[in-house]
Amino acid sequence: MSWIGINDTKRLPSFHPSGLTASGSAPALDDTVLMRGTVLLEAEVQDYRAEPQTLLSYWLWDEGGRELLVRIERNGTLLLKVMQGDTITAVGLPLPVMEMQTRIRVSYSWDVPARIASLTVENLDTHKTCHKVFPDPVPFAVADAARAVLGIGTEWPAVQENTTLLAFSDAFEPVTCGDGMAGNALVATEFGPRPISSLRKGDLVRVGEGGLAPVRAIVAREVPNAGWFAPVTLLRPLFDLKEDLTCAPELSVVFSGSEAEYLFGAGSVLIPARSLRNMGTSRRVSSASVVRYYQILLDIPQTVQVNGAAVRTLDAGELVGRPALRATTPLAGVSEAAIVGHSHAQAVTLSTFETQTLLAALTS
Repeated sequence: MSWIGINDTKRLPSFHPSGLTASGSAPALDDTVLMRGTVLLEAEVQDYRAEPQTLLSYWLWDEGGRELLVRIERNGTLLLKVMQGDTITAVGLPLPVMEMQTRIRVSYSWDVPARIASLTVENLDTHKTCHKVFPDPVPFAVADAARAVLGIGTEWPAVQENTTLLAFSDAFEPVTCGDGMAGNALVATEFGPRPISSLRKGDLVRVGEGGLAPVRAIVAREVPNAGWFAPVTLLRPLFDLKEDLTCAPELSVVFSGSEAEYLFGAGSVLIPARSLRNMGTSRRVSSASVVRYYQILLDIPQTVQVNGAAVRTLDAGELVGRPALRATTPLAGVSEAAIVGHSHAQAVTLSTFETQTLLAALTS
């Protein structure tokens, strides 16, 4: 199983202890403990230096007391507190200074039998990640997860203002590597276009101007179809697409041309799919509760042709030299040697405003 509860504040929350893809009505909830699990939050950072910013606050004082608190303190430390009766986990994770409206994703994952947990904060605007591993985590009960997601059984809702997504999983979910595409995306290979979901390590894909590069790994990750994970579909013929491309908001299309050189001083630029929302060039896909994304790991980040458009492969530079963080990602089984070439990868990534400027220049 995997994701069991989602509240993205924009639609009715959903919870099913057997998984959101399970059929039939949910069984009655009990106090079964999630021995493994993940709580995931997305939020926009406010002025935490003036007043601490609470992202999630769940508490229930019945049966000895239960609490789950996630808060950014005034000194920039992210505080996680989990309480089950007399057992408490309290962990602080120092964060770099963040500007107002910065988008962050917080993941707390635990494995009680393995006596290990991790706390991760991803800055979705800078693509920088803070991470801490710690021992002896306090687990969370299924019923408490349901109350937090559904907003029932407590005096105050757990999800706080400026928190845009709360999700629970019954698995130790991986973090980072969230810039993939749908499994039916067609990647140019030595034998012609193939669905990305069918590619395997060692397959040769066409890169750049037509050369071949071996696939080091295919990254697959199942995430909530909500919040900043929710896919967008880029519509043909945008950027030479021959077929519509459904992808994660963080997937980058590569644009090369004189306009990029003139406007941004670079021969090529990266355009995140999220920057193309609401511009008449993409639409949000709304279907299942969860979505599976795929990405390609090469020796270095490169450009591949996907459905006819130039797309950036996975950039794992943030994981180089950080084995503890890499162990909690979809690249846990990949060696340091396979990603060391990513450490110096550089590219110009356009903001939404810059993307608008480029599109205006292309259509004028």
